Amino acid sequence: MIEIKKASFENIENIIEIINDAKSFLKSQGLDQWQQGYPNESSIRNDIINNNSYVLLDNGVINATAAIIFDNDPNYSTIYNGKWLSSNNYVTIHRIATKADSRNKGYAKEIIEFAKNLIKSKNIESIRVDTHTKNIPMQKFLEKNGFKACGIIYLNNEINEVNKRIAYEYVIKKG
Repeated sequence: MIEIKKASFENIENIIEIINDAKSFLKSQGLDQWQQGYPNESSIRNDIINNNSYVLLDNGVINATAAIIFDNDPNYSTIYNGKWLSSNNYVTIHRIATKADSRNKGYAKEIIEFAKNLIKSKNIESIRVDTHTKNIPMQKFLEKNGFKACGIIYLNNEINEVNKRIAYEYVIKKG
């Protein structure tokens, strides 16, 4: 049985293991995303403190994690080569990751569906997410799940290739 719930400090070890699996996967794909020490235990602790950290459990075992954040992301204030699909409040998903032995089991899709239902219940219009320009698996995953590429953002508004990300948005259809 699949359950998604807010993470607690008791889950940090499992979350870090999942994040490290994702870092290894990204490195094996030749990507420098998540290779400079982020995300780390401090960022995961902050997610938990701010009630943004979620874990997906399958029969009681944590298999995936994500941060679902209800505050506007300052990295998204300026978008280049495009525009956002909406201008209202949005939720941001960051640090979505799955355990190495749990890839391709639909867990990331479960988290996305959970986030979609969560924002519907809170009357929020859209979900925004970004990914590395070379992270083709994540780009395909987002597009397969209804997200539209909107343009380019730069982490910390530092305009360089290291911080360049493709920004995506999913707008909830009314009615």
